[in-house]
Amino acid sequence: MSNQIRRCVIFILAVGIGSVLSPPHFSPSRIALAASQSGSRITQALENYLRKRITSPGGKLELKITPDTKVDQGYFKEVLIVARPAKIKKRQFTLLRLRAKNVHIDPKALLNGNDLDTLSSTTTLYAEVTDQELTKALAGGKDSSVMNLKVNFKGDLIQVSGNYNWGLFSGPFTATGKLRLAKGHQIVADIQSLKVNGFETPAFIKTKFSERINPLIDYTDLPFKPPFRKLVIQGHKAIVYA
Repeated sequence: MSNQIRRCVIFILAVGIGSVLSPPHFSPSRIALAASQSGSRITQALENYLRKRITSPGGKLELKITPDTKVDQGYFKEVLIVARPAKIKKRQFTLLRLRAKNVHIDPKALLNGNDLDTLSSTTTLYAEVTDQELTKALAGGKDSSVMNLKVNFKGDLIQVSGNYNWGLFSGPFTATGKLRLAKGHQIVADIQSLKVNGFETPAFIKTKFSERINPLIDYTDLPFKPPFRKLVIQGHKAIVYA
């Protein structure tokens, strides 16, 4: 084989090996298109998730999602949710107005697990819930559904009545306490009095009862984890701010 032919063979082999080992070249436009398609898919998945879990029976649900330039990585400028009334899981609200800004969610959890994992968000909330709506929520609770509960707001107090069934302490009951914000952004009822068959029960029975009905509302029940900061009772409704 002549030197010229040998050089040609070596050149051809070098070019072939180089093309195999070199990574494929993607133009900026192709990368941008892929990111755009991924972002659209994530935005649609978020909308589907929220519409499936938040409804407005007999009312109107407004949902506005504003993607960020990095939406393909799970970033959104703002998500606005307004519903009158609103139902989320077993929780019901007369009015729900939630605004989440600078949102970062886990896109893999949303796309692969259909789960909303909020990594960061600045979330504000205004929500109104009546004593009748709390009654319906407790009626769907795992431990409280069999107690035939009824909730009433009386000034700054909450009164819960129904039928209690726990050994010797069974029968019609009336519990009175106060609504308050608790650690972990929860709304709970501090039971101060619990009468079964007209007789006041011991402290440990009050504790047991509290464990069965609390928390009344947990911030994890709502999307984007609004950190509850204020609770106001007005007539037959409680107003929650975050």
